[in-house]
Amino acid sequence: MPYEIAPVTRPDARMAQGSAAPSAEPPRVRDGGALPPGGKAVPPAPDLSKVVEAIERFIRDSARSVSFSYDDAAGRSVIVVRDGSTGEVLRQFPLEEALAVARRLADSAGAGGLLDLRA
Repeated sequence: MPYEIAPVTRPDARMAQGSAAPSAEPPRVRDGGALPPGGKAVPPAPDLSKVVEAIERFIRDSARSVSFSYDDAAGRSVIVVRDGSTGEVLRQFPLEEALAVARRLADSAGAGGLLDLRA
């Protein structure tokens, strides 16, 4: 005896959430504007001035100083964090060793080699 399989119909996702039928009008956000084509609201860009102020306040309160410089020989930006009272280097990005390698690589372009064979 042959069996007949009834087609399974699934409601549209919007219908499952309570709307009667999908509409051609784009969904709206709370302020009444239409959502972008992807369908998700884009969050506003953060106010960076508040973030910068918070970082500066933290650095000032932690008795540390931060300096930004550029190492011409290595071709890299350098960030140094120092103890505010002693001047001791607490952190450096990139490390001095990495800067030395970068300087040697830059020098090797004209010298013809990466290794310093001088004793």
